[in-house]
Amino acid sequence: MVDFTVRNAVVSIVVLILLIILFNRGDESSADNLTDWYRKMEFEGVVIGKFNDTDNHFNRTLVLRSYQGLEQEVIDNFDSSGLYNYLMLNDSVSKVKNQLDFLVSRNGSDTVLTLP
Repeated sequence: MVDFTVRNAVVSIVVLILLIILFNRGDESSADNLTDWYRKMEFEGVVIGKFNDTDNHFNRTLVLRSYQGLEQEVIDNFDSSGLYNYLMLNDSVSKVKNQLDFLVSRNGSDTVLTLP
């Protein structure tokens, strides 16, 4: 029979190791993954909604009205470019696949935001 304190110590160590594995995300790899994710995106539409999606880990979400109907695009919570905060309802936004530039049109003015 294993001593109770030894078992508690082993369980604590295992939990600590699991937490380190689960939450140890290198900044460089996370940034690279986010850049790849943005690079693959392609869309064009008008911002008709902007909210934190409570059903999806509070991801910052934009709802765009496109030519095909409603399209929901998720802006990752690790985004530090300021794109989500910059966008307002009724802004026209477009992004071409394999680029990191977002074209935002607001009140007749165009702004290009390039993600880092």
